Amino acid sequence: RNFSGQINQLLRAPRFPDLILISIGHNNVDWAWRCPPDELIAPERRLNYQCKEFRENYGRELRRVLRRAGRERHRVAIVVFGLINFGLYFKGREAVERLRESDTSLYPHLETTYKYLLSFHPAYRRNLIRLASMVNEELRTMVEQLQREISGNIQLRYSDALATADLSRAELLHPIDGWHASVEGHNVLAEAAFSDLELSLEFLGIKRPRGAVPNPPLERLTRDRRSLANEIPQPITRNRDSRLR
Repeated sequence: RNFSGQINQLLRAPRFPDLILISIGHNNVDWAWRCPPDELIAPERRLNYQCKEFRENYGRELRRVLRRAGRERHRVAIVVFGLINFGLYFKGREAVERLRESDTSLYPHLETTYKYLLSFHPAYRRNLIRLASMVNEELRTMVEQLQREISGNIQLRYSDALATADLSRAELLHPIDGWHASVEGHNVLAEAAFSDLELSLEFLGIKRPRGAVPNPPLERLTRDRRSLANEIPQPITRNRDSRLR
């Protein structure tokens, strides 16, 4: 389900949530997908266009949420998370690639990534990192502008918690494809997101002592990476319509 479909589902909820956390993935920064050959060489125009298109589509859906929240009688806290730090992420991916070179039994679906995300190819990563940074700045600016328009029962915040989380170690990426986060990687992201909810929880009347240690992470995966690599992975599917609409 794409972003607009998820917003539709949210707006149909019998009771509108008190706390809404919005985080998108990586489809919208796959700049090399369907990119004309000349723009692969000189991508400035494409990066700027894709960033502008992202802001328009994301802003439209966020405004739908805000309009509904404004009609509620209870408080609603909304957190817009920036994209992950792809500069750090690709350091982890490079570490995975080195491990794969030394032992081809590791990460059996490492190359499968490029069938679904062309921009993850080493030749295109630098501009993906640039685009993600541009998108995060657009999100920050958008939230600042919308904060001046919302009603008093709504708190809207931008969070860079995921954008600063460190995924630069190989063990934080999945042992099957080296693309998705591993269990430990998900813990890193979850802990980062949870640590930045204090203001939102206080707005909702949920008190937590400042500086309190977040909940302990989920149980970490203990099986050896080699044993996981021998498992049959679930089919990887991707609907390109999962981009923002």
